[in-house]
Amino acid sequence: MAPYIPPRKEEVERYVEEVKKYNSQASLQYLPTDDELRVIIKNCPVCVEGEPTERVEVSGYRNLERIETNTVRGGMALVVAEGLALKAPKIKKTVDKVHMEGWDWLDIIISGASKGKSDDEEEKDKKPGVKPKDKYIRDLIGGRPVFSYPMRAGGFRLRYGRSRNTGFAAAGVQSGHAAHPRQLPCRRHPDEGGAAGQGGRRGAGRHHRRTDGKTD
Repeated sequence: MAPYIPPRKEEVERYVEEVKKYNSQASLQYLPTDDELRVIIKNCPVCVEGEPTERVEVSGYRNLERIETNTVRGGMALVVAEGLALKAPKIKKTVDKVHMEGWDWLDIIISGASKGKSDDEEEKDKKPGVKPKDKYIRDLIGGRPVFSYPMRAGGFRLRYGRSRNTGFAAAGVQSGHAAHPRQLPCRRHPDEGGAAGQGGRRGAGRHHRRTDGKTD
């Protein structure tokens, strides 16, 4: 098999626009920065393609020779954003284990060096501590409840724990501590089974169900 020919400049920018366009339609779990997307598309030794899935088209970089459609390709966006970008540490661990060449660029994604930062931002990032992230507020759909703003004092606190009714793959929310009973009348009803939630930090999706009268 012949080696994959690196993408052209207009193709790289097309991928950047397309991933962002898909996120506006389906809300990705993690949206990489423009620079991260460029690093992935320019350096990935495998061509990430896909069938058109959405009803919207890109506005720029249309009718390209090596991209058959102008319609947004959801599968491509998911592989690039939630696969290569979000799972970069796991992918790097696997390719190093099998001695696969051509994936050294993953270190750039893992370290975050692809993000252009000013001197003030770099100085601020050197200070230890966890900083608030408001992405889940910015991506919020109108009408959805918000338990707390990012790291707000007195906001929603999730007390992790394991018990007989949660098993090993779930975290319990104890009534009276993290999920106060006063929340129920404020929300008008308890969480329904399978209700999805989003936290302030990157990670897997959160789904809720009720066990023994408690919500977890």
